[in-house]
Amino acid sequence: MDKIQVPCPECGTVLGVPGNLAGKKVRCSACKTVFGVPGAGSGPEGAAGPAKPKAAGAQKAAPPAGEREEEPEEPDEEEDTEPVKEREKEPQAAGRGGPRKGGGTGAGARAAGRKQPRRPGAGGAAGGSKKGGIPVPLIAGGALVLAAALAVVLVLALGGKDGKKAPDEPGKGEGKSESPKNRAAREEAEKRERYGRLVSEAETWEQWFRAGCLAEELGLKDEAKDGFRKALDLALEEEADAEKVYLKLGYGRYSLPEIEQDLKDDPSLLGDLLKLAGSWLSPEDLKKAQAREQEAIRSAREELARRKSDPFYARLVEIQKKIDSMKGFSRLQFARPERDPKYPYIIFEHVGEKGRNPYRSAEAVQLQAEKMFALKHVYDFMNRTFMEPMGYSPPKDIPLVVVSLEDREAFETYNKEAGMDLPPGAAAYFHRITGFIVMNNGRGGSVYNKEEDDSTLFHEATHQILFYFSQNNSGQEAILSHWFNEGCAEYVGQIRETQNPDGSYSFTPAHKMKYGRLRGFYMARYPEKFQETRAFGVTKPFAMSLEQMVQCVFMPQTTEIIKRNWVKAGGPDPKDLPADQSTMLQALFGGLIYCQAPSFFFFCYKGKPEYAPKMNDYFRKEMERKVTYRGGATFKQCFGIEDFSALEKEWLDYVESITTYEIKQGH
Repeated sequence: MDKIQVPCPECGTVLGVPGNLAGKKVRCSACKTVFGVPGAGSGPEGAAGPAKPKAAGAQKAAPPAGEREEEPEEPDEEEDTEPVKEREKEPQAAGRGGPRKGGGTGAGARAAGRKQPRRPGAGGAAGGSKKGGIPVPLIAGGALVLAAALAVVLVLALGGKDGKKAPDEPGKGEGKSESPKNRAAREEAEKRERYGRLVSEAETWEQWFRAGCLAEELGLKDEAKDGFRKALDLALEEEADAEKVYLKLGYGRYSLPEIEQDLKDDPSLLGDLLKLAGSWLSPEDLKKAQAREQEAIRSAREELARRKSDPFYARLVEIQKKIDSMKGFSRLQFARPERDPKYPYIIFEHVGEKGRNPYRSAEAVQLQAEKMFALKHVYDFMNRTFMEPMGYSPPKDIPLVVVSLEDREAFETYNKEAGMDLPPGAAAYFHRITGFIVMNNGRGGSVYNKEEDDSTLFHEATHQILFYFSQNNSGQEAILSHWFNEGCAEYVGQIRETQNPDGSYSFTPAHKMKYGRLRGFYMARYPEKFQETRAFGVTKPFAMSLEQMVQCVFMPQTTEIIKRNWVKAGGPDPKDLPADQSTMLQALFGGLIYCQAPSFFFFCYKGKPEYAPKMNDYFRKEMERKVTYRGGATFKQCFGIEDFSALEKEWLDYVESITTYEIKQGH
């Protein structure tokens, strides 16, 4: 299609416009001014001729002679020489094209009343003049394009990889930065996303604490409280310092006002208030504790005055001092509950180390309650079976002291510090020097067995009760013969707890001995049937006779009698063996009395009840320290015998009757 040459009325640039656009509006490709194309026949020549440029020098200079006149440069088909559509029209100032979207110089600047400066002596702003054969507008435009390209490269470089925007890059499609409102919304969304991840992944108390703090920032009050509570539960399980969690939950530390040291020494006086001292409490519990402390302190002072006149509590103060000074106990903190008026037991509860907050695990509290319940029934059984028939009364002012250590670790640590040599898995023992039972509230042994644990505790409780009644009724320290003391303790140690249909409990001795005790006794009588004794060449009995047994007053004496029997039966002397074998034999000799002696108690009280009164008579002599051991004189007198042969046969026949088939086969 033929084109007509139309000069821009603003900058003078000559544009090649298709002829069919005559009478319509076009936009200058250089300055972007919108103007109308003259219609057909306009101008002096009847066609769209060149208009007189506004600026001097805008007209194209004539070419030198001999040179061909250059053809006017035609705009690209995509230049802004197309008609301006109505929907693209924008408000124009002073009859000129308004600013284009995206901004820029030229007509947009002039729409605001500013004219673009022109280069002196040059053609139009986008220039008809050329330099070196290249149009000046192209040079300027190329520089602008190059600068824009460099700017884009710089933005991408600063914005990071993967096409991410630089922090200050305007929002997509906009020419301005992110608004504060949008930024706040985005940041809150990111926090919520982070909170969700924290909650889904939280396992430790620190993670739950961070989740609670983040929920707090987001204004999620219920979620924050839930996170802090979970953090507190886990922190307490891990025995971590949970102070910052307590503070978030609004807890406060409870502290007692200044009180006398005597009130602090006995926790039973102030009850749980003393236990709460130094503890973190919820706002409600803290107010309750503070509201009742004055009345509690007043009542405690009155009770303390009454107790100071009571011999039992006077004795208790001495015991407390003894415990505080004992090696192994001195670093531990103990609490004492109130005394049960029906029982002389008083228990010192290990609640931690001195200078630290008291603690009690739920398992330890439960086990201690179970053990104290059972100990009271052991006491009732001893009273009913032995003490009351003999006319013995319990001492009024001497407590039965139980020191209850929190767990196996604390128990074993104390024993090591105190120099106690106990077998592995021991659950309790009677400390003869102090008269205390020391027990642990962990589960004894590598595999917990309640029956075995109870048996050990009942055994040690029997030693304490015998010691307790003997001291009270003889007026002197009890010295019971070794065989009698261990035989009675093993017999009572076989008490079994059974629940009755009405919900009550019965505590009665078993009708037969422990399997292990029966096996040990049978092996000493028939060593040829057992691998461990045949290995030492022993094929003859080395068990003690009844006459030998009732003369065993002290443990070393008992061990010596059994060792002599062993050597006579063909066994090696332990001193001639390697250390490990010697130690094993010493344990065998020392343990045999725990097999033989209780079997005689079972014989008298279960197998042949007609011997029970005779055994009670001997029992009384032991308790009152009136036994002549040489030759078993007192024993023979109480049982009405001249020699031991007939009674011994009855005893061994009974033991044979309760020994299992497996034991008799040497298993």
